[in-house]
Amino acid sequence: MIKIAVAYGNLLNMYGDYANVDVLVRYLREAGFLVETSFFSINSYLDLSAHDMLYIGAGTERRMLKALEDFKRFFAELRAFSNDGKFVLATGNSVALLGRSVTDYGGITREGAGLLDVDTALMSTRTYSELVLHSNMSKTPVVGGLNTSLTITSREQPFFDVVYTSARTPLKNEGALKRTVFATELSGPLLVRNPGLLHGFAELVSDKKFAQSNELWVQNAAESQRRVLLKLQRKMKG
Repeated sequence: MIKIAVAYGNLLNMYGDYANVDVLVRYLREAGFLVETSFFSINSYLDLSAHDMLYIGAGTERRMLKALEDFKRFFAELRAFSNDGKFVLATGNSVALLGRSVTDYGGITREGAGLLDVDTALMSTRTYSELVLHSNMSKTPVVGGLNTSLTITSREQPFFDVVYTSARTPLKNEGALKRTVFATELSGPLLVRNPGLLHGFAELVSDKKFAQSNELWVQNAAESQRRVLLKLQRKMKG
């Protein structure tokens, strides 16, 4: 049995990020694994030690800070969870929850979970860019979008190497990775858009190697990803 916990799904679910868990669960079940999902939010509790993975999605800045304030009560459990080799995936601005500190618009700095050596600050402006990336977890290129109001200072190994970005500011890498903790600002949702990455993450969580799915919905996702990649590759050449 693979048990996946979802944090603040009622708050941190922008850009369809909730679908990352939906497709991961479906993919694992179709591969023959038993999977169970559980949820917690403000005013509720979940025993993280009874789970194998924790997922945290993106929200508005206000909702992200609200979740961070509540998340403090889980910090000790979360560190033990990570030290036990359990998996954590954070997408969008929930990256901030896993770092050392988050500084808001007013200059007030809040403590993060400290799983990653990352400091985050909120900006008054927002930037958007499309990216093509490389990850050792995926046999195919990864596509994603950044819609961010964060400035992130990371001293961790990056999750991705950036092959192309539509932003004018050069970007060599993206995200943070430390053992079994994965954090990326990419949203969209990431695993839905990239079946190769979905497969790689499913193998990690299940601790099994298995053939990539040929189900129609996976083929459709791969075709959609291929078309986006072709469009971005034309921009790279142009």
